[in-house]
Amino acid sequence: MKIENLCIKCMKEKASPEGRCEHCGYDPAEDTIPPHHLSPFVILEGKYLVGKSIGEGGFGITYIGMDLNLEMRVAIKEYYPNGCAIRDTSGNSCTVQSYSGEAQTFFETGREKFINEAKILAKCIDLPEIVTVKDFFKENHTAYIVMEFLEGQTLKAYLKERGGRISATETLNMMKPLIRSLGQVHKMNLIHRDISPDNIMITTNYEVKILDFGGARDFGSARGRSMSIMLKPGYAPEEQYRTHGEQGPWTDVYALCATMYRCITGQIPPESMERTYQDHLRPVTDFQPDCPREVNFAICKGLNVYKDDRWQSMEELYDCLYNGRANVQPEGIQDSDNHNGHNNHNNSNNRVVREEGQVRGRQYYPKKQNNMLPIMAGILGVVLIALLAVFGVNYYKAKMASDSSSGSVETTAKADKTDTESVDEGTTDKSKDSDQKKNSETEDKSEEEPEPTPTSTPIPTPTTIPKVARINIDNVQDNLFGSKGSGAQESLYMRDCIEDAPRGTDEKNTAMPATGMVSVPILYTLAVKMDDPNSGITLNTPVTFQYTYDTNSGGRGHLTSAQAGQQMSVDTLVQAMLMYSDNNATNSLISFLTLEGIQQTCQENEFTSVVMRRQIVKGGTSADDNLISAKDAANMVYDLFMNKYSVINRDYLMNYMRICDNAQRHGIFQSDTLYNGGTFCNQNGIRPNPGSGTYAEVGIVLADGQQYVVCVMSDGGDADLAADEFSKAVDYIHECMLETY
Repeated sequence: MKIENLCIKCMKEKASPEGRCEHCGYDPAEDTIPPHHLSPFVILEGKYLVGKSIGEGGFGITYIGMDLNLEMRVAIKEYYPNGCAIRDTSGNSCTVQSYSGEAQTFFETGREKFINEAKILAKCIDLPEIVTVKDFFKENHTAYIVMEFLEGQTLKAYLKERGGRISATETLNMMKPLIRSLGQVHKMNLIHRDISPDNIMITTNYEVKILDFGGARDFGSARGRSMSIMLKPGYAPEEQYRTHGEQGPWTDVYALCATMYRCITGQIPPESMERTYQDHLRPVTDFQPDCPREVNFAICKGLNVYKDDRWQSMEELYDCLYNGRANVQPEGIQDSDNHNGHNNHNNSNNRVVREEGQVRGRQYYPKKQNNMLPIMAGILGVVLIALLAVFGVNYYKAKMASDSSSGSVETTAKADKTDTESVDEGTTDKSKDSDQKKNSETEDKSEEEPEPTPTSTPIPTPTTIPKVARINIDNVQDNLFGSKGSGAQESLYMRDCIEDAPRGTDEKNTAMPATGMVSVPILYTLAVKMDDPNSGITLNTPVTFQYTYDTNSGGRGHLTSAQAGQQMSVDTLVQAMLMYSDNNATNSLISFLTLEGIQQTCQENEFTSVVMRRQIVKGGTSADDNLISAKDAANMVYDLFMNKYSVINRDYLMNYMRICDNAQRHGIFQSDTLYNGGTFCNQNGIRPNPGSGTYAEVGIVLADGQQYVVCVMSDGGDADLAADEFSKAVDYIHECMLETY
């Protein structure tokens, strides 16, 4: 094997070092390696040749590699936590340097956990559904895990090829081995914390593997301590949104049930934090009526918002799905070949009641078979409580009378108050005087023989509630929206970047005209493309500037007709689009990316409200509008701000996502004093047609110790009045975020 002839993308040997790979078609001359990635052909630990990156997440970068000793392909994962480290690219250095302060502590602690968890996962060699760890080591001031290289596709891609969903039977067959293996991983006190269709691989041999344990944590040693927030909306339970949320096997149960829900229904479950306010989770059978009822029950129970209402282990989930039982055998998962996901009619004592379930309030409850049983139980409970209360009062009176006559019990002033509330009113004053006198005489004896206190229910540890819970959405919808008489359909969605907690109005998922805010899906598409080396798009890629919208007749922008036909870099056009709302720069980028390309990229990343119909034109109508929802627009900006992508990231937004033209005073940025000198980055668009106007704006608020993304949209009515209403709504939201309990 000639190392210099290896293709850095597929790690197969080419005929010559130069030119396109005859195996995969990759040509290094057409690609640019991101500067924070390891350079191809770097050798680690003296034997692992590094190739091209095949994936990047919040905690690390994964490369294809070659074990030079065994001459076999491997996957090499490098610990590189986004946002707290940078690579030293001076000379031939590959060293990863952490930032100072808290970031350094986080980096060093995370690096040790990265290695320790690799050691544990290396013991999972007998679990074929867990990707095999072959080696791990420290180098370049960071850490590396070497794993088996898998060829295949993710479950997300698999579902897309099949129209977005698969049958319940195929889902159960696919998940059966995963549930078993995850149960074994949990016995090692490890939880995955990031289960989703992105992290499940279906190999070319149709084996199912679970990937990316980079977010795994030892839940046994984390009891009572904070755990870092990492989550994937729709798949993460509410405890993952809180640093002190109690995480355990039930956390992975939620994510796995969310994945099964996605497979069978084609829908991602609503975000768990939104469900704490109002639960709109629909049963699986709403989408696939032929789904077995016990499967519907098992998945919906696993998706209950609060952990105590879910299955507590993979064993419990498995037993309900495959053995038709709601309880679990103590020795672990017990398979029954006769069940195949259906109920065992010969095991009536353990069988799950197969009645149609329903969603009520915040939790999923199976339909009751007998409505009289809970009523009778409630009546009996009330009678028993009343009898116990009468007995307790009489006993307490007798005890106090006995203690008073013998002088052996001394009471404090607080106990006096209790006595006066417990004994007959006619004797209260005398009893109080007598007790106070005895208190002064026998204080020492009282300390030696403390009075027993009645047993009370322990006060539960309070749950940390995210700041967005302070927002009264009904106040926004009923009082602030429409307060100026706009007459428009309005929506709002915001996401706190610190606690990663969302909140939105009822219309948050409604696709509305994007107008000038079409810059957001364009920017997001560029971010995706620039992180994909196969796209060939960089900030320096030349684009032909098209002057199609006359700025002298109402168009926004600062590029002129004299520049028409010139080659401008993507970077130049993006800055003009973001900072000056330049319609011609926007249209040039739309032509470059194509309407179909923008819509496809956004929808592939599950922003399904995006519809691209046209470029920006004067006098456009609602019939040919580009569409997006407030939730999707806010979440796109959130992804970019949280550095999901390496080129269009937080720094890029902070530098260029600032409207500098005369439309900047519209909407949620009407008052400088609202943010007390803080930073506000925004994009907006307005069509002021009387009675049928539209307004859209998304912004990042960085002020008063807060960081959140907020998007507002309106359709119909008076756009200027809607902008005023949105300003009041965001003013209220900001005040709520500043409140303290």
